[in-house]
Amino acid sequence: MTDLAVAWCEPDHNQREASMRIADVLRSKGGSVMTINPDATVTELLAGLAGHNIGAMVVTGPDGVAGIVSERDIVRQLHATGLRCSPNRSRQS
Repeated sequence: MTDLAVAWCEPDHNQREASMRIADVLRSKGGSVMTINPDATVTELLAGLAGHNIGAMVVTGPDGVAGIVSERDIVRQLHATGLRCSPNRSRQS
């Protein structure tokens, strides 16, 4: 059983969750923030996400922070635009 599953089974898990601070989470993740330009392509975004093993990037332009974009944003946009994948096609090496 994972530590997370064990934590949720323990009687005081709500108290520990309530006392956890964002600083505690950041300490374990590190302080680096990856950014991307609003003019970057989705391919560049996905390469950066994969290359840094992260799930989102802060979008920064000439006027500062423009937003944040995540893997989830891309998946939902692809779904909304009707992307269809054929299960019978395989990638050739």
